[in-house]
Amino acid sequence: MPRIGKLMDMGDYYAGEINTLSLRLRLKLVPNTERDAGITSDAAPDFLAYSKGVEIGAAWVRTDSERTGIYAFDYLSLHLDDPFWPASIDAVVFRSRVKAFHLDIVWTRRTPATARSDCSRPAPRTSKTT
Repeated sequence: MPRIGKLMDMGDYYAGEINTLSLRLRLKLVPNTERDAGITSDAAPDFLAYSKGVEIGAAWVRTDSERTGIYAFDYLSLHLDDPFWPASIDAVVFRSRVKAFHLDIVWTRRTPATARSDCSRPAPRTSKTT
């Protein structure tokens, strides 16, 4: 899984960038205060993602359920989207093992079972006239 970006823990939020061959993007993840205040449901994202002051996605805190005890770890499931991108970006955000207060953004390719596509819609019916 390729690392496509990095974030720094700024205390109240995370800030960093995503760099790929076709995308260069400054990113800021801020806590979803509406969720913390109980205004939205528990399914609401834990963080909202912004670039240039525009909301472009969200992130949810997840725990690796395969591991227990000291080997368990939390990560962020990140989803970013923009009308001008050919597809949305799904990634995970892990604490860096190399630098304190740094996080790595790792891109994950969607599998066909989880991909959302307009191609899956049924074709419109045409009426037959005889």
